[in-house]
Amino acid sequence: MSLGLFIAGMMSHPIVAIGVLLGLLVFIHEFGHFIVGKAFGIGVETFSIGFGPKLLGFEHKGTQYRLSWLPLGGFVKFAGMLQSEDVPESFRGKEFYNASWLAQACAIAAGPLANFGLAIVVYSFLGMKGIEHPSPIIGQIRHGSPAALAGLKSGDKVIGVNGQKIASWTDLQEAISLAPEQKLDLELVREHKTLHLSVVPQVVMLEDMSGKNQKRGRIGIGYGFLPPYLSLLATPSMARTSGIQDAQEIHKVGVGDKEFLTKTWDDFCEALDYAYQNKAESLWMDVSALNSQTTERKRLRTDPWWTASHPKLTGDDLARLLGIRDSQLTIASTEEPVDHVLKKGDRLLSFEGVELSDIYGLSELLQKNEKAHVHLNVQRGESVMAVDLDLRPVEVQKPAGKATAYLLPVSFLGALVPPPPYVEIYPDLLSALKFASVTTGQQSLEIVRVIGGLFSGAVPLKVLGGPILIAKMAGESAKLGLQSFLTSMALVSINLGVLNLFPIPALDGGKLFMTGIEVVFRRRLNVAFVENFHKIGFVMLLALLVLATYNDLSRFWASMLQDVVGRFK
Repeated sequence: MSLGLFIAGMMSHPIVAIGVLLGLLVFIHEFGHFIVGKAFGIGVETFSIGFGPKLLGFEHKGTQYRLSWLPLGGFVKFAGMLQSEDVPESFRGKEFYNASWLAQACAIAAGPLANFGLAIVVYSFLGMKGIEHPSPIIGQIRHGSPAALAGLKSGDKVIGVNGQKIASWTDLQEAISLAPEQKLDLELVREHKTLHLSVVPQVVMLEDMSGKNQKRGRIGIGYGFLPPYLSLLATPSMARTSGIQDAQEIHKVGVGDKEFLTKTWDDFCEALDYAYQNKAESLWMDVSALNSQTTERKRLRTDPWWTASHPKLTGDDLARLLGIRDSQLTIASTEEPVDHVLKKGDRLLSFEGVELSDIYGLSELLQKNEKAHVHLNVQRGESVMAVDLDLRPVEVQKPAGKATAYLLPVSFLGALVPPPPYVEIYPDLLSALKFASVTTGQQSLEIVRVIGGLFSGAVPLKVLGGPILIAKMAGESAKLGLQSFLTSMALVSINLGVLNLFPIPALDGGKLFMTGIEVVFRRRLNVAFVENFHKIGFVMLLALLVLATYNDLSRFWASMLQDVVGRFK
Protein backbone atom coordinates (compact mmCIF):
# COMPACT_ATOMS: atom_id res chain seq x y z
CA MET A 1 0.00 0.00 0.00
CA SER A 2 1.34 3.44 -0.91
CA LEU A 3 1.86 6.13 1.73
CA GLY A 4 -0.85 8.29 0.13
CA LEU A 5 -3.43 5.51 0.31
CA PHE A 6 -2.44 4.73 3.91
CA ILE A 7 -2.89 8.37 4.95
CA ALA A 8 -6.21 8.59 3.09
CA GLY A 9 -7.40 5.45 4.84
CA MET A 10 -6.38 6.77 8.25
CA MET A 11 -8.01 10.14 7.59
CA SER A 12 -11.31 8.50 6.67
CA HIS A 13 -11.64 7.22 10.26
CA PRO A 14 -13.84 9.68 12.21
CA ILE A 15 -11.56 9.80 15.27
CA VAL A 16 -8.44 10.54 13.20
CA ALA A 17 -10.30 12.99 10.95
CA ILE A 18 -11.81 14.99 13.82
CA GLY A 19 -8.46 14.93 15.61
CA VAL A 20 -6.73 16.51 12.61
CA LEU A 21 -9.57 18.90 11.79
CA LEU A 22 -10.38 20.15 15.30
CA GLY A 23 -6.76 20.01 16.38
CA LEU A 24 -5.68 22.34 13.60
CA LEU A 25 -8.67 24.68 14.01
CA VAL A 26 -8.21 24.97 17.75
CA PHE A 27 -4.46 25.51 17.36
CA ILE A 28 -5.02 28.31 14.81
CA HIS A 29 -7.68 29.94 17.01
CA GLU A 30 -5.61 29.85 20.19
CA PHE A 31 -2.41 30.80 18.38
CA GLY A 32 -4.21 33.94 17.21
CA HIS A 33 -4.91 34.90 20.83
CA PHE A 34 -1.40 33.91 21.86
CA ILE A 35 0.64 35.75 19.24
CA VAL A 36 -1.35 38.99 19.36
CA GLY A 37 -1.41 39.00 23.17
CA LYS A 38 2.36 38.49 23.18
CA ALA A 39 2.78 41.30 20.64
CA PHE A 40 0.98 43.70 23.03
CA GLY A 41 3.14 42.56 25.95
CA ILE A 42 0.45 40.52 27.73
CA GLY A 43 1.75 37.54 29.71
CA VAL A 44 0.56 34.04 28.78
CA GLU A 45 0.41 31.49 31.58
CA THR A 46 -1.00 28.54 29.57
CA PHE A 47 -1.40 27.58 25.93
CA SER A 48 -3.53 24.41 25.82
CA ILE A 49 -4.97 22.29 23.04
CA GLY A 50 -7.86 20.44 24.68
CA PHE A 51 -9.37 20.65 28.16
CA GLY A 52 -8.99 18.70 31.37
CA PRO A 53 -5.90 16.96 32.75
CA LYS A 54 -2.59 17.42 30.95
CA LEU A 55 -1.57 14.62 28.59
CA LEU A 56 1.71 16.08 27.33
CA GLY A 57 3.42 19.39 27.89
CA PHE A 58 6.44 21.53 28.66
CA GLU A 59 7.26 24.95 30.07
CA HIS A 60 9.12 27.74 28.26
CA LYS A 61 9.77 31.21 29.71
CA GLY A 62 7.02 30.76 32.29
CA THR A 63 4.35 29.63 29.81
CA GLN A 64 2.90 26.12 30.06
CA TYR A 65 2.40 24.53 26.63
CA ARG A 66 0.26 21.44 26.86
CA LEU A 67 -1.96 18.90 25.13
CA SER A 68 -4.93 17.90 27.30
CA TRP A 69 -7.13 14.83 27.42
CA LEU A 70 -10.44 16.27 26.18
CA PRO A 71 -9.89 17.39 22.54
CA LEU A 72 -13.07 19.49 22.20
CA GLY A 73 -11.41 22.89 22.20
CA GLY A 74 -8.54 24.69 23.84
CA PHE A 75 -7.62 27.88 25.62
CA VAL A 76 -5.00 30.55 26.14
CA LYS A 77 -4.77 31.67 29.78
CA PHE A 78 -3.56 35.25 29.88
CA ALA A 79 -1.99 36.34 33.15
CA GLY A 80 -4.34 38.50 35.18
CA MET A 81 -7.55 38.00 33.20
CA LEU A 82 -9.36 39.04 36.41
CA GLN A 83 -8.14 41.59 38.89
CA SER A 84 -8.75 39.13 41.75
CA GLU A 85 -6.24 36.62 40.37
CA ASP A 86 -2.85 35.86 41.85
CA VAL A 87 -0.35 36.55 39.09
CA PRO A 88 3.03 34.73 39.03
CA GLU A 89 6.02 36.92 39.75
CA SER A 90 7.34 36.50 36.19
CA PHE A 91 4.20 38.11 34.74
CA ARG A 92 3.88 41.06 37.09
CA GLY A 93 3.32 44.17 34.99
CA LYS A 94 2.09 42.04 32.05
CA GLU A 95 -1.44 41.43 33.38
CA PHE A 96 -4.31 41.36 30.91
CA TYR A 97 -6.44 43.70 33.03
CA ASN A 98 -3.64 46.29 33.02
CA ALA A 99 -3.30 46.27 29.22
CA SER A 100 -4.98 49.00 27.17
CA TRP A 101 -8.51 48.43 25.93
CA LEU A 102 -7.15 48.28 22.38
CA ALA A 103 -4.66 45.57 23.37
CA GLN A 104 -7.38 43.60 25.16
CA ALA A 105 -9.77 43.84 22.22
CA CYS A 106 -7.12 42.84 19.69
CA ALA A 107 -5.96 39.86 21.76
CA ILE A 108 -9.55 38.64 22.22
CA ALA A 109 -10.62 39.16 18.60
CA ALA A 110 -7.44 37.55 17.21
CA GLY A 111 -8.77 34.03 17.80
CA PRO A 112 -11.93 34.29 15.67
CA LEU A 113 -10.06 36.39 13.09
CA ALA A 114 -7.44 33.64 12.83
CA ASN A 115 -10.26 31.20 12.00
CA PHE A 116 -11.52 33.49 9.24
CA GLY A 117 -7.94 33.82 8.04
CA LEU A 118 -7.54 30.04 7.91
CA ALA A 119 -10.73 29.77 5.82
CA ILE A 120 -9.40 32.40 3.42
CA VAL A 121 -6.08 30.55 3.12
CA VAL A 122 -7.87 27.24 2.47
CA TYR A 123 -10.22 28.72 -0.14
CA SER A 124 -7.34 30.57 -1.79
CA PHE A 125 -5.40 27.31 -2.06
CA LEU A 126 -8.44 25.51 -3.48
CA GLY A 127 -9.11 28.39 -5.86
CA MET A 128 -5.60 28.30 -7.29
CA LYS A 129 -5.60 24.49 -7.41
CA GLY A 130 -9.04 24.40 -9.04
CA ILE A 131 -12.39 23.65 -7.39
CA GLU A 132 -14.54 20.99 -8.99
CA HIS A 133 -18.26 21.73 -9.27
CA PRO A 134 -21.00 19.65 -10.91
CA SER A 135 -21.41 20.96 -14.46
CA PRO A 136 -24.71 22.59 -15.53
CA ILE A 137 -25.18 19.92 -18.19
CA ILE A 138 -28.64 18.42 -18.43
CA GLY A 139 -28.66 14.66 -18.07
CA GLN A 140 -31.76 12.51 -17.96
CA ILE A 141 -35.07 14.27 -18.73
CA ARG A 142 -38.32 12.91 -17.31
CA HIS A 143 -40.95 12.05 -19.91
CA GLY A 144 -43.73 14.65 -19.97
CA SER A 145 -41.86 17.05 -17.65
CA PRO A 146 -41.67 20.83 -18.19
CA ALA A 147 -38.11 20.34 -19.50
CA ALA A 148 -39.26 17.77 -22.07
CA LEU A 149 -42.21 19.93 -23.16
CA ALA A 150 -39.92 22.96 -23.50
CA GLY A 151 -37.64 21.08 -25.93
CA LEU A 152 -34.63 20.63 -23.68
CA LYS A 153 -32.38 17.70 -24.59
CA SER A 154 -29.95 15.54 -22.69
CA GLY A 155 -26.47 17.02 -23.09
CA ASP A 156 -27.62 20.65 -23.26
CA LYS A 157 -25.32 22.92 -21.25
CA VAL A 158 -27.18 25.78 -19.53
CA ILE A 159 -25.04 28.93 -19.36
CA GLY A 160 -27.66 31.49 -18.34
CA VAL A 161 -31.08 31.85 -16.69
CA ASN A 162 -32.97 35.14 -17.10
CA GLY A 163 -29.72 36.87 -18.01
CA GLN A 164 -27.83 35.58 -14.96
CA LYS A 165 -24.68 33.52 -15.57
CA ILE A 166 -24.89 29.84 -14.68
CA ALA A 167 -21.55 28.19 -13.90
CA SER A 168 -22.53 25.01 -12.06
CA TRP A 169 -25.38 22.59 -11.50
CA THR A 170 -25.88 24.16 -8.07
CA ASP A 171 -26.49 27.56 -9.72
CA LEU A 172 -29.02 25.96 -12.07
CA GLN A 173 -30.80 24.11 -9.25
CA GLU A 174 -31.12 27.31 -7.21
CA ALA A 175 -32.45 29.35 -10.15
CA ILE A 176 -35.12 26.74 -10.89
CA SER A 177 -35.99 26.05 -7.24
CA LEU A 178 -36.66 29.74 -6.47
CA ALA A 179 -38.98 30.25 -9.46
CA PRO A 180 -42.02 27.94 -9.17
CA GLU A 181 -44.61 28.70 -11.88
CA GLN A 182 -42.45 31.54 -13.21
CA LYS A 183 -41.21 31.69 -16.77
CA LEU A 184 -37.48 31.13 -17.06
CA ASP A 185 -35.52 32.07 -20.17
CA LEU A 186 -32.67 29.60 -20.56
CA GLU A 187 -29.55 30.26 -22.57
CA LEU A 188 -27.89 27.00 -23.49
CA VAL A 189 -25.27 25.45 -25.73
CA ARG A 190 -26.25 22.47 -27.92
CA GLU A 191 -23.75 21.01 -30.38
CA HIS A 192 -21.63 24.20 -30.28
CA LYS A 193 -24.68 26.40 -31.01
CA THR A 194 -26.24 28.88 -28.57
CA LEU A 195 -30.00 28.49 -28.16
CA HIS A 196 -32.69 30.23 -26.11
CA LEU A 197 -35.62 28.27 -24.66
CA SER A 198 -38.29 29.08 -22.09
CA VAL A 199 -39.56 26.77 -19.37
CA VAL A 200 -41.99 27.15 -16.47
CA PRO A 201 -41.05 25.09 -13.38
CA GLN A 202 -43.86 23.12 -11.80
CA VAL A 203 -44.57 23.50 -8.09
CA VAL A 204 -43.41 20.99 -5.50
CA MET A 205 -43.80 21.40 -1.74
CA LEU A 206 -40.60 20.85 0.24
CA GLU A 207 -39.99 21.10 3.98
CA ASP A 208 -37.49 23.78 4.98
CA MET A 209 -35.20 23.89 8.01
CA SER A 210 -37.96 25.25 10.27
CA GLY A 211 -40.35 22.47 9.30
CA LYS A 212 -42.58 24.63 7.10
CA ASN A 213 -43.64 23.56 3.62
CA GLN A 214 -42.33 25.91 0.96
CA LYS A 215 -43.11 26.14 -2.76
CA ARG A 216 -40.16 25.17 -4.92
CA GLY A 217 -39.70 24.81 -8.65
CA ARG A 218 -38.83 21.66 -10.59
CA ILE A 219 -38.54 21.04 -14.34
CA GLY A 220 -37.75 17.32 -14.41
CA ILE A 221 -34.05 17.13 -15.19
CA GLY A 222 -31.44 14.84 -13.65
CA TYR A 223 -27.76 15.31 -13.01
CA GLY A 224 -26.10 12.60 -15.01
CA PHE A 225 -26.74 10.30 -17.96
CA LEU A 226 -28.28 6.85 -18.06
CA PRO A 227 -25.68 4.27 -19.09
CA PRO A 228 -26.44 2.25 -22.25
CA TYR A 229 -27.53 -0.90 -20.40
CA LEU A 230 -30.73 -2.55 -21.53
CA SER A 231 -33.49 -4.57 -19.94
CA LEU A 232 -35.94 -6.70 -21.91
CA LEU A 233 -39.69 -6.49 -21.52
CA ALA A 234 -41.41 -9.65 -20.35
CA THR A 235 -43.53 -9.98 -23.49
CA PRO A 236 -42.32 -11.68 -26.71
CA SER A 237 -40.46 -9.09 -28.78
CA MET A 238 -38.14 -8.45 -31.70
CA ALA A 239 -35.24 -8.08 -29.24
CA ARG A 240 -35.79 -11.53 -27.74
CA THR A 241 -36.22 -13.06 -31.19
CA SER A 242 -32.88 -11.50 -32.24
CA GLY A 243 -31.01 -13.13 -29.33
CA ILE A 244 -30.51 -10.02 -27.20
CA GLN A 245 -30.33 -10.76 -23.47
CA ASP A 246 -31.11 -8.86 -20.29
CA ALA A 247 -28.53 -6.51 -18.75
CA GLN A 248 -26.36 -6.24 -21.85
CA GLU A 249 -24.42 -3.09 -22.70
CA ILE A 250 -25.02 -1.42 -26.07
CA HIS A 251 -21.77 -0.25 -27.66
CA LYS A 252 -22.78 0.72 -31.18
CA VAL A 253 -25.87 0.96 -33.39
CA GLY A 254 -25.82 0.83 -37.19
CA VAL A 255 -28.52 2.16 -39.51
CA GLY A 256 -27.61 1.63 -43.15
CA ASP A 257 -24.17 3.18 -43.64
CA LYS A 258 -24.41 5.32 -40.50
CA GLU A 259 -23.00 4.19 -37.16
CA PHE A 260 -23.76 5.60 -33.70
CA LEU A 261 -21.45 5.16 -30.71
CA THR A 262 -23.71 4.71 -27.68
CA LYS A 263 -22.00 6.06 -24.59
CA THR A 264 -25.36 6.84 -22.96
CA TRP A 265 -28.95 5.62 -23.21
CA ASP A 266 -29.82 8.88 -24.98
CA ASP A 267 -27.28 8.06 -27.70
CA PHE A 268 -29.13 4.78 -28.22
CA CYS A 269 -32.48 6.58 -28.40
CA GLU A 270 -31.01 9.07 -30.90
CA ALA A 271 -29.90 6.18 -33.13
CA LEU A 272 -33.40 4.65 -32.97
CA ASP A 273 -34.96 8.00 -33.82
CA TYR A 274 -32.65 8.34 -36.83
CA ALA A 275 -33.70 4.88 -38.03
CA TYR A 276 -37.37 5.79 -37.54
CA GLN A 277 -37.09 9.11 -39.38
CA ASN A 278 -35.33 7.39 -42.28
CA LYS A 279 -37.88 4.52 -42.34
CA ALA A 280 -35.16 1.89 -41.90
CA GLU A 281 -36.42 -1.67 -42.18
CA SER A 282 -33.73 -2.96 -39.84
CA LEU A 283 -30.75 -1.97 -37.72
CA TRP A 284 -27.92 -3.72 -35.94
CA MET A 285 -26.53 -3.42 -32.42
CA ASP A 286 -23.15 -4.37 -30.95
CA VAL A 287 -23.84 -5.63 -27.43
CA SER A 288 -21.92 -7.40 -24.70
CA ALA A 289 -22.45 -8.85 -21.28
CA LEU A 290 -21.58 -6.41 -18.51
CA ASN A 291 -17.82 -5.91 -18.00
CA SER A 292 -17.07 -8.15 -20.97
CA GLN A 293 -14.71 -7.20 -23.78
CA THR A 294 -16.44 -9.50 -26.26
CA THR A 295 -19.21 -7.95 -28.34
CA GLU A 296 -21.86 -9.60 -30.48
CA ARG A 297 -23.66 -8.00 -33.41
CA LYS A 298 -27.43 -8.47 -33.36
CA ARG A 299 -29.73 -7.43 -36.20
CA LEU A 300 -33.30 -6.33 -35.48
CA ARG A 301 -36.15 -5.69 -37.87
CA THR A 302 -38.19 -2.57 -37.14
CA ASP A 303 -41.57 -4.00 -38.19
CA PRO A 304 -43.23 -3.15 -34.80
CA TRP A 305 -42.70 0.57 -35.45
CA TRP A 306 -44.78 0.68 -38.55
CA THR A 307 -47.79 -1.01 -36.98
CA ALA A 308 -47.88 1.44 -34.03
CA SER A 309 -50.74 3.90 -34.15
CA HIS A 310 -49.05 6.60 -32.07
CA PRO A 311 -48.58 9.73 -34.23
CA LYS A 312 -45.15 10.63 -32.77
CA LEU A 313 -42.81 8.15 -31.17
CA THR A 314 -39.89 9.13 -28.94
CA GLY A 315 -36.67 7.14 -28.70
CA ASP A 316 -37.95 5.44 -25.53
CA ASP A 317 -41.20 4.53 -27.33
CA LEU A 318 -39.24 3.02 -30.24
CA ALA A 319 -37.11 0.98 -27.82
CA ARG A 320 -40.19 -0.37 -26.03
CA LEU A 321 -41.79 -1.43 -29.31
CA LEU A 322 -38.66 -3.51 -29.95
CA GLY A 323 -39.00 -5.00 -26.46
CA ILE A 324 -36.18 -2.96 -24.85
CA ARG A 325 -36.21 -0.68 -21.81
CA ASP A 326 -33.52 1.25 -19.97
CA SER A 327 -32.09 -0.26 -16.79
CA GLN A 328 -32.71 2.48 -14.24
CA LEU A 329 -35.21 0.23 -12.39
CA THR A 330 -33.21 -2.99 -12.90
CA ILE A 331 -31.64 -4.26 -9.68
CA ALA A 332 -27.87 -4.66 -9.59
CA SER A 333 -27.50 -5.74 -5.95
CA THR A 334 -29.60 -6.18 -2.80
CA GLU A 335 -29.10 -6.02 0.96
CA GLU A 336 -31.02 -7.16 4.02
CA PRO A 337 -33.95 -7.39 4.58
CA VAL A 338 -34.98 -7.63 0.90
CA ASP A 339 -32.18 -9.86 -0.40
CA HIS A 340 -34.21 -13.04 0.13
CA VAL A 341 -37.10 -11.65 -1.97
CA LEU A 342 -35.51 -9.53 -4.72
CA LYS A 343 -32.68 -10.73 -6.95
CA LYS A 344 -30.08 -9.22 -9.23
CA GLY A 345 -31.66 -8.61 -12.64
CA ASP A 346 -35.20 -8.07 -11.31
CA ARG A 347 -36.97 -5.03 -12.76
CA LEU A 348 -39.37 -3.06 -10.57
CA LEU A 349 -42.71 -2.46 -12.29
CA SER A 350 -44.92 -0.97 -9.56
CA PHE A 351 -44.79 0.12 -5.91
CA GLU A 352 -47.94 -0.18 -3.80
CA GLY A 353 -50.06 -0.32 -6.94
CA VAL A 354 -48.46 2.72 -8.60
CA GLU A 355 -46.78 1.98 -11.94
CA LEU A 356 -43.11 2.97 -12.10
CA SER A 357 -41.62 4.67 -15.14
CA ASP A 358 -38.32 5.95 -13.75
CA ILE A 359 -36.15 6.10 -10.64
CA TYR A 360 -37.50 9.54 -9.70
CA GLY A 361 -41.02 8.19 -9.39
CA LEU A 362 -39.79 5.43 -7.10
CA SER A 363 -37.86 7.95 -5.01
CA GLU A 364 -40.95 10.14 -4.58
CA LEU A 365 -43.07 7.16 -3.53
CA LEU A 366 -40.45 6.05 -0.99
CA GLN A 367 -40.26 9.55 0.48
CA LYS A 368 -44.04 9.58 1.03
CA ASN A 369 -44.26 5.97 2.18
CA GLU A 370 -44.98 5.32 5.87
CA LYS A 371 -45.34 1.53 5.67
CA ALA A 372 -42.74 -0.99 6.75
CA HIS A 373 -44.37 -3.76 4.66
CA VAL A 374 -45.05 -3.01 0.97
CA HIS A 375 -46.29 -4.70 -2.18
CA LEU A 376 -44.32 -4.61 -5.47
CA ASN A 377 -44.75 -6.02 -8.94
CA VAL A 378 -41.46 -7.31 -10.32
CA GLN A 379 -40.34 -8.68 -13.66
CA ARG A 380 -37.96 -11.61 -13.45
CA GLY A 381 -36.90 -12.86 -16.85
CA GLU A 382 -40.06 -13.35 -18.88
CA SER A 383 -42.32 -13.57 -15.83
CA VAL A 384 -44.12 -10.86 -13.88
CA MET A 385 -44.64 -11.61 -10.20
CA ALA A 386 -46.11 -9.94 -7.14
CA VAL A 387 -43.89 -9.76 -4.06
CA ASP A 388 -44.37 -8.52 -0.51
CA LEU A 389 -41.36 -7.38 1.45
CA ASP A 390 -40.22 -5.51 4.53
CA LEU A 391 -38.33 -2.25 4.01
CA ARG A 392 -35.41 -1.18 6.17
CA PRO A 393 -36.47 1.31 8.88
CA VAL A 394 -34.09 4.18 9.62
CA GLU A 395 -34.47 7.09 12.01
CA VAL A 396 -34.18 10.52 10.41
CA GLN A 397 -34.04 13.92 12.03
CA LYS A 398 -36.72 16.33 10.82
CA PRO A 399 -37.47 19.84 12.13
CA ALA A 400 -40.48 18.49 14.04
CA GLY A 401 -38.35 15.78 15.66
CA LYS A 402 -37.27 12.23 14.96
CA ALA A 403 -39.18 10.24 12.34
CA THR A 404 -38.90 6.82 10.77
CA ALA A 405 -38.21 6.48 7.06
CA TYR A 406 -38.27 3.21 5.14
CA LEU A 407 -35.52 2.43 2.66
CA LEU A 408 -35.46 -0.04 -0.21
CA PRO A 409 -31.85 -1.26 0.18
CA VAL A 410 -30.98 -2.05 -3.43
CA SER A 411 -28.71 -0.56 -6.08
CA PHE A 412 -29.74 -0.23 -9.70
CA LEU A 413 -27.91 -1.18 -12.85
CA GLY A 414 -28.78 2.10 -14.56
CA ALA A 415 -27.24 4.44 -11.98
CA LEU A 416 -26.70 7.88 -13.52
CA VAL A 417 -23.19 8.67 -14.74
CA PRO A 418 -22.28 12.33 -14.02
CA PRO A 419 -20.69 14.52 -16.70
CA PRO A 420 -17.13 15.85 -16.32
CA PRO A 421 -17.02 18.50 -13.56
CA TYR A 422 -16.76 22.22 -14.11
CA VAL A 423 -13.45 23.43 -12.65
CA GLU A 424 -13.46 26.88 -11.09
CA ILE A 425 -9.88 28.14 -11.02
CA TYR A 426 -8.17 31.40 -10.06
CA PRO A 427 -4.65 31.31 -11.51
CA ASP A 428 -3.14 34.26 -9.62
CA LEU A 429 -2.94 34.97 -5.90
CA LEU A 430 -4.91 38.24 -6.04
CA SER A 431 -7.95 36.73 -7.75
CA ALA A 432 -7.77 33.67 -5.47
CA LEU A 433 -7.73 35.89 -2.37
CA LYS A 434 -10.70 37.86 -3.68
CA PHE A 435 -12.65 34.66 -4.30
CA ALA A 436 -11.70 33.30 -0.87
CA SER A 437 -12.66 36.52 0.93
CA VAL A 438 -16.04 36.76 -0.80
CA THR A 439 -16.78 33.08 -0.12
CA THR A 440 -15.79 33.39 3.53
CA GLY A 441 -17.93 36.53 3.90
CA GLN A 442 -20.99 34.89 2.28
CA GLN A 443 -20.74 31.79 4.42
CA SER A 444 -20.23 33.88 7.57
CA LEU A 445 -23.44 35.82 6.87
CA GLU A 446 -25.34 32.58 6.28
CA ILE A 447 -24.09 31.16 9.59
CA VAL A 448 -25.11 34.38 11.37
CA ARG A 449 -28.58 34.01 9.85
CA VAL A 450 -28.89 30.41 11.05
CA ILE A 451 -27.59 31.18 14.56
CA GLY A 452 -29.94 34.15 14.74
CA GLY A 453 -32.75 31.79 13.74
CA LEU A 454 -31.86 29.50 16.64
CA PHE A 455 -32.35 32.39 19.07
CA SER A 456 -35.55 33.65 17.41
CA GLY A 457 -37.08 30.19 17.04
CA ALA A 458 -37.17 30.36 13.23
CA VAL A 459 -34.63 27.53 13.16
CA PRO A 460 -35.35 24.59 15.51
CA LEU A 461 -32.74 23.62 18.10
CA LYS A 462 -32.85 20.08 16.69
CA VAL A 463 -30.58 21.19 13.82
CA LEU A 464 -27.79 22.05 16.26
CA GLY A 465 -24.86 19.68 15.89
CA GLY A 466 -21.99 18.84 18.20
CA PRO A 467 -18.72 16.90 18.24
CA ILE A 468 -20.25 13.64 16.96
CA LEU A 469 -21.70 15.41 13.92
CA ILE A 470 -18.36 17.13 13.28
CA ALA A 471 -16.55 13.79 13.60
CA LYS A 472 -18.94 12.12 11.16
CA MET A 473 -18.67 15.02 8.72
CA ALA A 474 -14.87 15.05 8.98
CA GLY A 475 -14.62 11.31 8.36
CA GLU A 476 -17.03 11.33 5.42
CA SER A 477 -15.38 14.36 3.83
CA ALA A 478 -11.93 12.77 4.16
CA LYS A 479 -13.22 9.73 2.23
CA LEU A 480 -14.30 12.03 -0.61
CA GLY A 481 -10.86 13.54 -1.09
CA LEU A 482 -8.72 16.56 -0.29
CA GLN A 483 -11.10 19.18 -1.70
CA SER A 484 -14.01 17.88 0.35
CA PHE A 485 -11.97 17.66 3.56
CA LEU A 486 -10.48 21.15 3.17
CA THR A 487 -13.89 22.62 2.35
CA SER A 488 -15.29 21.04 5.52
CA MET A 489 -12.35 22.42 7.47
CA ALA A 490 -13.00 25.93 6.13
CA LEU A 491 -16.72 25.70 6.98
CA VAL A 492 -16.07 24.51 10.54
CA SER A 493 -13.41 27.21 10.95
CA ILE A 494 -15.88 29.89 9.86
CA ASN A 495 -18.49 28.43 12.24
CA LEU A 496 -15.96 28.58 15.05
CA GLY A 497 -15.05 32.17 14.22
CA VAL A 498 -18.65 33.40 13.93
CA LEU A 499 -19.89 31.57 17.04
CA ASN A 500 -17.03 32.96 19.14
CA LEU A 501 -17.94 36.53 18.16
CA PHE A 502 -21.47 36.26 19.53
CA PRO A 503 -21.80 38.24 22.81
CA ILE A 504 -22.25 35.12 24.95
CA PRO A 505 -20.51 34.98 28.32
CA ALA A 506 -17.25 32.97 28.32
CA LEU A 507 -16.93 33.25 24.53
CA ASP A 508 -14.64 35.78 22.88
CA GLY A 509 -17.68 37.83 21.89
CA GLY A 510 -18.74 38.05 25.53
CA LYS A 511 -15.27 39.26 26.52
CA LEU A 512 -15.32 41.84 23.73
CA PHE A 513 -18.76 42.93 24.93
CA MET A 514 -17.43 43.56 28.44
CA THR A 515 -14.39 45.39 27.06
CA GLY A 516 -16.75 47.55 24.99
CA ILE A 517 -18.76 48.42 28.11
CA GLU A 518 -15.56 49.46 29.88
CA VAL A 519 -14.61 51.67 26.90
CA VAL A 520 -18.03 53.35 26.87
CA PHE A 521 -18.13 54.01 30.63
CA ARG A 522 -14.37 54.60 30.87
CA ARG A 523 -13.96 52.48 33.98
CA ARG A 524 -13.30 48.90 34.95
CA LEU A 525 -16.27 46.63 35.59
CA ASN A 526 -16.92 45.32 39.07
CA VAL A 527 -14.83 42.22 39.74
CA ALA A 528 -17.78 40.27 41.15
CA PHE A 529 -19.87 41.13 38.04
CA VAL A 530 -17.12 39.89 35.72
CA GLU A 531 -16.70 36.64 37.67
CA ASN A 532 -20.45 35.97 37.68
CA PHE A 533 -20.60 36.81 33.97
CA HIS A 534 -17.99 34.11 33.29
CA LYS A 535 -19.80 31.59 35.51
CA ILE A 536 -23.06 32.16 33.62
CA GLY A 537 -21.17 31.74 30.36
CA PHE A 538 -19.68 28.45 31.49
CA VAL A 539 -23.13 27.08 32.37
CA MET A 540 -24.55 28.29 29.02
CA LEU A 541 -21.73 26.64 27.08
CA LEU A 542 -22.10 23.40 29.03
CA ALA A 543 -25.85 23.37 28.34
CA LEU A 544 -25.21 24.08 24.66
CA LEU A 545 -22.70 21.21 24.47
CA VAL A 546 -25.13 18.84 26.19
CA LEU A 547 -27.94 19.82 23.80
CA ALA A 548 -25.72 19.45 20.72
CA THR A 549 -24.45 16.05 21.90
CA TYR A 550 -28.02 14.91 22.62
CA ASN A 551 -29.01 15.92 19.09
CA ASP A 552 -26.03 14.01 17.69
CA LEU A 553 -26.93 10.88 19.67
CA SER A 554 -30.54 11.17 18.47
CA ARG A 555 -29.29 11.31 14.89
CA PHE A 556 -26.59 8.67 14.98
CA TRP A 557 -27.25 6.39 17.96
CA ALA A 558 -28.65 3.54 15.87
CA SER A 559 -25.80 3.62 13.35
CA MET A 560 -23.20 3.97 16.12
CA LEU A 561 -24.63 0.96 17.96
CA GLN A 562 -24.77 -1.04 14.74
CA ASP A 563 -21.13 -0.19 14.03
CA VAL A 564 -20.04 -1.29 17.52
CA VAL A 565 -22.05 -4.53 17.33
CA GLY A 566 -20.66 -5.20 13.85
CA ARG A 567 -17.10 -5.19 15.20
CA PHE A 568 -17.90 -8.21 17.39
CA LYS A 569 -19.44 -10.41 14.67
